[in-house]
Amino acid sequence: MATNMVNNLFSPQVETFQPAFIYNTSPNISFSISPFNTAADIRYLHVSVIDQRNNENALVGLLPQAYNANDAIAPEYFQTNGNNGYGLINGILIIDFPSNIDKIQPGELIQYDRKTDKYVVSIPTNILRQDKKVKIDNPIYDTTQFGEDGSPVLISATQDTKYFNVGQYYKIQLRFDSCTEENLSDLSSGMAKEVDTAKKQDLYERFINYLIRYRHYFSEWSEVTLIKPILHVNFNFPQLDGSILGEQNGLKGLNQGIIPLSASVIMKDKLYYLESVKDHPDMTAFKDSYVDGLVDETEHVERFRFTVYPMDEQGIVDYETINYLGD
Repeated sequence: MATNMVNNLFSPQVETFQPAFIYNTSPNISFSISPFNTAADIRYLHVSVIDQRNNENALVGLLPQAYNANDAIAPEYFQTNGNNGYGLINGILIIDFPSNIDKIQPGELIQYDRKTDKYVVSIPTNILRQDKKVKIDNPIYDTTQFGEDGSPVLISATQDTKYFNVGQYYKIQLRFDSCTEENLSDLSSGMAKEVDTAKKQDLYERFINYLIRYRHYFSEWSEVTLIKPILHVNFNFPQLDGSILGEQNGLKGLNQGIIPLSASVIMKDKLYYLESVKDHPDMTAFKDSYVDGLVDETEHVERFRFTVYPMDEQGIVDYETINYLGD
């Protein structure tokens, strides 16, 4: 546990590993505050995400430009998220820290888990630095133009998307920030509204230099905590109908003892990606350039939880956590 000797902020406390998550969803990172600090001591939370393959920052440098109410492009580098906001500076995610856990709204990046008495920060996939070209199921054609074979001209067979790489670790570190001298949200909105070029540039420089200018307000970085994305997990169970449970409605049979069930576990996704679009002007070349990834998952399922519902699908009958002992 480290502290910044200027502001007495201790670094966030994290576990070495975080729970696995589906590769195209936002991972949740659990952390806690040192008993020597309170939420009132913290203004912002900083999040660093490092790609372990190359030790490079996995997040974009700044949030993309957004449109303001007048449909004019404005540099909204710090965006509203419920009662709080978030932004990026030099690839560091900075989030308003909630001073009152009772006022945290659903959907905010920082939540509080009352079962574990820990905070949870979510990392959106749309701020990942690496864009991936992926195949779309329904390619877009120009029906007003036709090729030599009489077929419509292909406009696009791919789309940009962002997701975490399956089968590798990402290194996460967190730190707290107690700075009250500068308000990042005000700087961002000020840039969007300011019409004077010199003043807009001054606000921009104050924003991007925040991490250097006010570093004495930051705690030390936390220990490294690791995340690892996995593929979608699919369980195929037999239908729980009367023939299995011994009752027409399938309810009383649940109370007649242990019911043997078997299920298949599938952890595979078909991931199509394209290394270079410009070299493939037509659909035939597109098809040849895809890597058809029925990607094999290296992780295995240790346990899962399932819920049994009545035939009318109203209310829970029973649930259980099952240890998975297969390969």
